[in-house]
Amino acid sequence: MVDVREGKDQRKLINDLSSLLQDGASLGIQVEGLPLVEVELKKASCRQKARTVYAARKSLDFIEQLLSEAVVLHIDEEKLFAEITEILSTARCWEKRASSILASETQLYDLKDLVRMSVNMDAVLPSLEGIENTISSAETWLQKSEPFLSVASSTASASSPCSLLELHVLKDLVSQSKSLSVQLQEPMILETLLLNCERWQCDNHQLLQETEDLLDSAKIDDGMDITILSKIMDLITRVDSARKSGLALGLNFDELPKLQTASLKLGWCCKTISLSSSSFSSELLEDVGKPSLQNIQQHIKEGQTLKINPEEYYLGKRLVELQDTGLEWAKRARKVVTDSGALALEDVYELISEGENLPVHAEEELQALRARSMLHCVCRKPYNSRSMVSCSQCGEWYHTHCVKLHWKPKAYVCSACCPVTPQIDAPRSMEPETPSLNHRRTRKVATDAEIKDLRWQNRKRVKRTAKRSPQVHILPWFFT
Repeated sequence: MVDVREGKDQRKLINDLSSLLQDGASLGIQVEGLPLVEVELKKASCRQKARTVYAARKSLDFIEQLLSEAVVLHIDEEKLFAEITEILSTARCWEKRASSILASETQLYDLKDLVRMSVNMDAVLPSLEGIENTISSAETWLQKSEPFLSVASSTASASSPCSLLELHVLKDLVSQSKSLSVQLQEPMILETLLLNCERWQCDNHQLLQETEDLLDSAKIDDGMDITILSKIMDLITRVDSARKSGLALGLNFDELPKLQTASLKLGWCCKTISLSSSSFSSELLEDVGKPSLQNIQQHIKEGQTLKINPEEYYLGKRLVELQDTGLEWAKRARKVVTDSGALALEDVYELISEGENLPVHAEEELQALRARSMLHCVCRKPYNSRSMVSCSQCGEWYHTHCVKLHWKPKAYVCSACCPVTPQIDAPRSMEPETPSLNHRRTRKVATDAEIKDLRWQNRKRVKRTAKRSPQVHILPWFFT
């Protein structure tokens, strides 16, 4: 029986004992040693079960039942069962610690220590799966929260719009953190970030409403309220500051584009007041003089981009009227500039005077008209983008066609400076003479001092002296 107890091939032993027990039962007589064989068979079967604990992890219930059988069979002190008893004791200690940790929130590294300890245990631990799920949930939550944690801890400048995070995702993460069975600092950081975001939204809802109210007031402003401009400028500063702080939070708020639009609209209103009203004090409005026609056109175009109808604003209507008045005069001015001198000089001066008295400033057209009023050549007509040559003696300009030149010579002397020139051939001797001084004086008409000055500049002096070239650089844009 010693060999039976210490036999290593338990499966063969079980087969032999089973056969022996079956043979003894088939004899039909009572065999004295048959109960002993039956006991040894139970012991062998128990030892065989014990060896399966090392082959594959078994549950704690299975191990406990196995050890109970060993106690009944009085083999629990054998080395095999002593080792299994140690396995069960270690597993129970692990479970006890795990239950204590899971009962309250604990640090993530404590849970990871439990998982590392379970690696060398030859038993199935009931709490292990729950701990692994807890660790996995916490790590997944941390991974999703990383962008928001970076934003919350960042001291860098405002994020670009393309990298902004979504507010609803932050709310979901804060909600999920309530179910984590792990003690983490990160949920508190996200809660603080969410609180700041909600406070920012609340503040800016009020700011946007204040903007709408001020824009409504600007619609009926006639330029007489000297405080509205300062209110608009102050609100622009606050709106821009709010938008900057919103971008610094790093989240994609619905209010951000609304704040940007509000700032642009307020700026448009501010510029509208500046362009169309001159009743504000110099402290609030710089003295920029008359607005230029180009500035008014650009400003109205910017308003259309912002979906602003200038007709809805009292001063916007005035701005449109200024634009229409300026465009109508500019259209007439361009027509006169390109009429090849058809309009009388007195009418040109009158058109210049009208342009100077406009409530808008059309500098390009005025310069072109002044150049148009400068008459040259024997034909006494303007430059008009025609080929011209300058007299090297008196500086007067002549159209090459009028003085019958087929090309521009390197040096040209007009007939007034050199009336008798034998070298000139017969065709060139037929060049028309420059009108006399008395003839030109008869063409003068009485007008104001400025027009007299322009006409005096247009006169051809008796004593020929070199004078400046005509302002031919001003006109080419009319002929493109």
